[in-house]
Amino acid sequence: MTGQEGAEGHAPNPTEIRVLSVGKSLKIEPFKIPEQSLEFGRAWREWIEEFEDEISYFEITEIRDRVSALKIYGGKEIKKLARNLPDAAPLVGDDDYKKLKRKLDHHFLPKKNKQHAQYTFNKQKQIEEESVVTYTARLREKSQDCEFGEQTEDRILETLDTNHQGQRTC
Repeated sequence: MTGQEGAEGHAPNPTEIRVLSVGKSLKIEPFKIPEQSLEFGRAWREWIEEFEDEISYFEITEIRDRVSALKIYGGKEIKKLARNLPDAAPLVGDDDYKKLKRKLDHHFLPKKNKQHAQYTFNKQKQIEEESVVTYTARLREKSQDCEFGEQTEDRILETLDTNHQGQRTC
């Protein structure tokens, strides 16, 4: 009898089945929707960042596993919202996880108000002792929510021409 033979002199069964279980239990608490609606965006950004850090750390890469984890670890409210909110418009390269996250982002994150952003942009004045470079950088930052599109640089130049105090250039 060789070392490879079973108790009765037969070779071991070549279709041996081995079951391995790897526990990937995330430590994150379920998302708690704040009582104050003004806190929704901040709370959601912080929670989803922590969630994505954990799924990355635990190497949860399969899309269906990420979707399931978001619904399970997000808690009952997230699961209900995932089921009942309208789907976000599809984007190129979307997968089910990105679509679900965008749907929840759209629900929790504050909406941009183009008119208010443009009003704020137009009220920007160069501060005394502020360089043109710093003023331009501030205008560029304020223009991000204005949806000026290809005319962003033109709008910044117009504002510089109108409001520039002419002293410092550096």
